[in-house]
Amino acid sequence: MINKVLAKALSSLKKIQDREGNVFKSEKLDAKSITILKENDYLFPIVKGWYCIQDPSTRSGDTTIWYINAWSFFSKYLSDRFGKNGYCLNPHDSLMLHTEKNSIPKQLTVIIKKGASSSITRLPDDMSLFVYEDKNNFPKELDKRRDINVFRIEDVLCKSDNNSFINDPLEMEIALRSIRDVSIVINALIDLKRMDTSAARLSGAYTYLGREADAKNIRETYTSLVGTKITPFNPFHTTRPIFSNTLLLRSPYAARVEGLWKKYSTKIDGSNSNIESKKIDIKLLLSELEEKYTQDAYHSLSIEGYRVTTGLIEKIKNGNWDPVRNDEDKETRDALAARGYYEAFEALKSTVLECLSSNKKIEDDLSDLQAKLYKKLFLPSVQANILKANDLIGYRNTAIYLRGSAHVPPPKEAVLDSMEKYFELIKSDENILSKVILGHFIFGFIHPYVDGNGRISRLIMNGILVSYGQPWIIIKKDERQRYMQALEQASNHTNIVPFMEFIKEKIDEA
Repeated sequence: MINKVLAKALSSLKKIQDREGNVFKSEKLDAKSITILKENDYLFPIVKGWYCIQDPSTRSGDTTIWYINAWSFFSKYLSDRFGKNGYCLNPHDSLMLHTEKNSIPKQLTVIIKKGASSSITRLPDDMSLFVYEDKNNFPKELDKRRDINVFRIEDVLCKSDNNSFINDPLEMEIALRSIRDVSIVINALIDLKRMDTSAARLSGAYTYLGREADAKNIRETYTSLVGTKITPFNPFHTTRPIFSNTLLLRSPYAARVEGLWKKYSTKIDGSNSNIESKKIDIKLLLSELEEKYTQDAYHSLSIEGYRVTTGLIEKIKNGNWDPVRNDEDKETRDALAARGYYEAFEALKSTVLECLSSNKKIEDDLSDLQAKLYKKLFLPSVQANILKANDLIGYRNTAIYLRGSAHVPPPKEAVLDSMEKYFELIKSDENILSKVILGHFIFGFIHPYVDGNGRISRLIMNGILVSYGQPWIIIKKDERQRYMQALEQASNHTNIVPFMEFIKEKIDEA
């Protein structure tokens, strides 16, 4: 009887999913169906009366499903509660969507035309939604990002105060540089009225970014139309712009990669930290890699959740893994992962030796190397008919979300631009420690593949280390929590220090 009731409820749920997606209001489903679906873990509660469809195998407390569907919820919930055009994200949160910031804010702030008094709605993972009425500052024209109402980018720039430039310099610079024709900014300044300070601020900001013609256009046009002479001032508190040229940004995602790299590399340089390039004894290097491989493979795979033993790793290393004749070898996920890691490790070792023999830098051909590492990691799964061969071609062609993280990697359309910028930056940075730390972090930040990103980023990091005569470092399984928290700080809180200190400690230990 229970199975029949559950089957009926699942059938109704499937119709809702096909029609509306994963997020829906409870009134779309009868109470009996909701009860049995909740009991069997098919529903993730967001707020009272709203649910998200989830896989019943999802671990208790796992909020990944929330991050996957958060923007869809905001779009549906806000439209349902305040009307399709009755709400708008405040200027700050609108800015974050315009500049494609990859994380969801802990508190999303929404302005409404009319409604009840200010309210806070509690959301999963200690997030919240703050709503307040402000009809005087509600935008005349709405823009949309991720199917959510936001201020237009020119209105955001006009309404941003000095604190925006101090607290969010990367976002402000991306926004300013994204404007091709500042006439839209001037029009907004005129329409919004009493924008003397904003006009002075934006004129000074464009001068700071090296776009003096645009700064002059704002000054002179505003003065001639409003009749008020303005005195420009620079709202940025940094000594120089994050981006070194005056070119328009080709992609906000690639711009964010460049902005984070430059901001973090400055922090690494400012810590007076670097590592020297040392003369390399090839025989000793091979001996070190031979010695460290088993432990490195064990810990790197364990960090990713694979259950492997040093015995399995040694079996594969010694050539005793046979997926053709041994069904256990063929079907074991952990064995496939271990074999893939061995193949990738050997490919990296071969590339390091080739670079040393030809006096090339490993990062100069990193595009080819990382693609090779990805193929090697998952070739055993192709041989076992778990993956198709064309699954190993190119970057991911789907969206991806990270378990337990508020960071959302760039969409599939932005991966190529972001990776091209990554290769450019790692090649041009002269600080070896920056190459090591940011080569690892930014690769994971972009997450160019559906799987294997952590293993590849650690292999890249170690490949750079040993190619400059530094030791191979092993991030151990019991250090996973600190390691992941440090990466989270860098991804979502613009703080590279914990990850920088962690990697420096590992190098000193080695």
